[in-house]
Amino acid sequence: MDPVENLQTETPKHEWRRRLAIVLVPLFGDEALTTRDIMAALEQPRNPSRGHFALATHRVYTKLSILPWTELPVNAIADRVVEQWPSTEWVDEVVADGPFVNFKLDKTRVMSGMLRAVVKMFPLPVTVAPQPAPPSSKDPNPEINCYYSIDLPDLPQLYEPHHTRALLLAATLQRCRDATNSICNADPVVSETRHVVLPLMTSFGDLALALRKTDGVMGQPLVEAFLEIRDDPEQVLASRQLRHQLESKDPSAEIRQMYARLQTWVTAEQERVIVRRFGLLEWRDKRVVMDAPWALVSRLQDMLTEALGDRFVRSRGKQVNGMANGVKMSRNDDDAGEENEAWHVDLSAHGLGVAVLKDDDGLLTTTGMLLLHLVLPQRAAQEHQFIGAQSAKRPVQQANCLFRQIMSSKDAKKGASMPEFTFVEFMVAPITKRKELDASARDVSMFVPCLPAQMDALREQMQEIMRDNQGTVKYASLTTHFEQESKVLGVSTVQLAQQHADRLARATILIHHLIQRRCKPVHGHCNVQISGNSGVFLLYVHARICGIQRYLAKHAPFNDIHEHNDSDQENHNENSPFPQFDCQKCLDAALAKLDRLETSQEAFDLIDLLQQCHAILGQVMATRDPHPFVSYLFKIARLTNQTLYNLRVKSIPTDLALPRWLLFWSVKLVLEHGFHLVCIEPEKK
Repeated sequence: MDPVENLQTETPKHEWRRRLAIVLVPLFGDEALTTRDIMAALEQPRNPSRGHFALATHRVYTKLSILPWTELPVNAIADRVVEQWPSTEWVDEVVADGPFVNFKLDKTRVMSGMLRAVVKMFPLPVTVAPQPAPPSSKDPNPEINCYYSIDLPDLPQLYEPHHTRALLLAATLQRCRDATNSICNADPVVSETRHVVLPLMTSFGDLALALRKTDGVMGQPLVEAFLEIRDDPEQVLASRQLRHQLESKDPSAEIRQMYARLQTWVTAEQERVIVRRFGLLEWRDKRVVMDAPWALVSRLQDMLTEALGDRFVRSRGKQVNGMANGVKMSRNDDDAGEENEAWHVDLSAHGLGVAVLKDDDGLLTTTGMLLLHLVLPQRAAQEHQFIGAQSAKRPVQQANCLFRQIMSSKDAKKGASMPEFTFVEFMVAPITKRKELDASARDVSMFVPCLPAQMDALREQMQEIMRDNQGTVKYASLTTHFEQESKVLGVSTVQLAQQHADRLARATILIHHLIQRRCKPVHGHCNVQISGNSGVFLLYVHARICGIQRYLAKHAPFNDIHEHNDSDQENHNENSPFPQFDCQKCLDAALAKLDRLETSQEAFDLIDLLQQCHAILGQVMATRDPHPFVSYLFKIARLTNQTLYNLRVKSIPTDLALPRWLLFWSVKLVLEHGFHLVCIEPEKK
C-alpha cells in the first residue's frame, strides 16, 4: 500500500467502519456486495447527535442483486436493516432516518480506542528520557528516498519573504516525509531524505570585491561592503569577471583561496541563522556534500557533451575591443586570450524553446544553476523535489528536461530507474504590489529587508510585550522560571529572556509562512501576525498543559497507582510522581475511568480530532502543502483552550482528574509531534 494511503486509512475510525461493514455484509447476504462497498457507503453524520456513522443505503442500492432488497425503495431498505440488526455490545443504538441508517456506538469504547491509538501513535514525550540507541543500530549508509532543493541566495542576509517561505516549505516537507517513512515503512532498511545545497557561486564576485575592500576583514563589515558593491552599477563588470574565473575549468590560486575563505564564512553564516537561530537542523545534518564550483561546471559540461552530443552547442560570447564585455580577463597566462562560452540546447521539440545554460559572459544562468541541483547528488533516489516560486517554472522545466536526457543516457547503460522529479511551486506577490504593501505599512519597524533583521525586530517586539506585562502574576511566574533556569544553566536571566523572545519570534515567522496555501501569494514582512492564529497562540496552549503537568508533579495526586506493585516501576518514569501513559498500568487505569468523560461533547470532539493526525499528515504528503497540518494544529489548540476551562484537572477528585489528564496529555503528545514537523520548539512556560 502507498504510504500516503496507509496514513489516511489506518485510523481508529477506519477500524470502526470496518467492524460495522463486517456485520452488515452477512445481513444483506448478497455476494455482489463486498466489505469495501459497505465501508465506502458509511459516512459521518453532519449532526454528531445522530450518531457516529450513517449508512447511505442509496449508495449500496445499485450493488444489490437479490430479493427482497432489489424490490425495496431506499427508505424501506434502511428500515429493514434496523429490524435485522443483531445485538452487539459496542453499538448502543441503530436508527433509520430516511435513506440513512445511523449507528451510535458505545462512547466509552470509541474514546478508549481512539485515545489508546493516539498514545501509541507518537514517541515518548520530553518528560521521559529515551534510552540512547547503540551506535551499531544506526545504518551508516541509509537509503535515500528523496532529495530536496531550493534556489536561495548565498547569504541569509539576502533572504526575501519568498526565500524564507521556500526554505520553510522544504524543511517541513522533508520532516513530514521522514515521519511518513518511519510510520509506514516496515522494511528494516533505513530510508532518509537529503537537502541539496549549491556552493557559493552567484554572490562570489560581489563578496570577493567586498573582501578586497575590507582588507580581509569578515563579519558585519564584509556584509555592509557587499551590500554597497551589489547596488553599485560600476562594480558589475568587475564582479562578473571574478565569478567567471570561479566557474572556469582552472581558476587561479588567488581565486581558489578567496573562494575557500568565503565559502567557510558563508557556511558559518548559514549555520548561525538557519541552523542555530532558526532551528532547521536539516540544513546542516542532511545536506549533500558539494564539490567546488569549477569542478561542478566541468562535470556538467562532460555530462551534457556525453548525453546530448551535437545538440549541446557551445558558442563564442561577446567581445568588445578584444576584451569580454570590456573587462580584461586575467585568469591564467595560458588562458588570457580564451573567449567566453555560451551554452545552448535546443529544446523546441519538447515545447521549451532554447535553453541557455551559460550566457554570453560565460556565467551559469538560472537554468544552468537549477540543472546543477539535479546532477549534484551522486547517489540515486526515488524522487527529487524542487521548491521554488511560480516564476521559476520555465527554467525548472528546461532543467528537468535536460536532466532526464542525461539520466536516460546513463540509465541505458546501467539499467537503473529514473527518479521522479516534482516542482513544488508557490505564488509570490508581484514586485510592485510588494513595494506598495511595504511602503504603506503602518508600523515601519516591521518592514525589514532580510530574515535576520526580521527576527531581530520581532524579538524586540516580544520583549516589549513582556515588559508591558510587568507586575502581573504571569510575568512574576516567568521571571521566577528564568531565575531557576539561570542557576542550572549558568546563563543570565537577561539572556534567557532574549532566547525566549527569539523562540516566540521564530514560531511567529514559521506559522506566518506555513499557514498560507501555496496557491496564495506571500506578502512583505509588514504582515506578520503576532496575535490570533499565530505561533505564539500554539505555544501558549502547549504551555498551559505543561503548567498542569508541573502542578501534578508537585501535588502527586496519582501516587497510589504504583505503590502496590514495585515491579511496574521499571516501566515508569521514576522522576515523575504522576502517570505517564507510556506506562501500561497508568494507561489502563485512566482508560478504565474514561466513562467520566461521556457527558462532555468537547472531550469527544477533541479525541476525534487527535486521532486524525496521521490522516492529515497523509494529506500534506499528497498535496505537498503544509497548510492543512498547520490549520489542524490550530483546531486542536482552539478546542483545547476551550476545554481546559470546562474540564479542570487541578483540585478535583482523582477518579475524575485521571481521565482528564490522559486527554490533555494526549493533546500534548500531538502538539509536540506537530511542532517538530513544522520546525517549532515547544515552550513549557
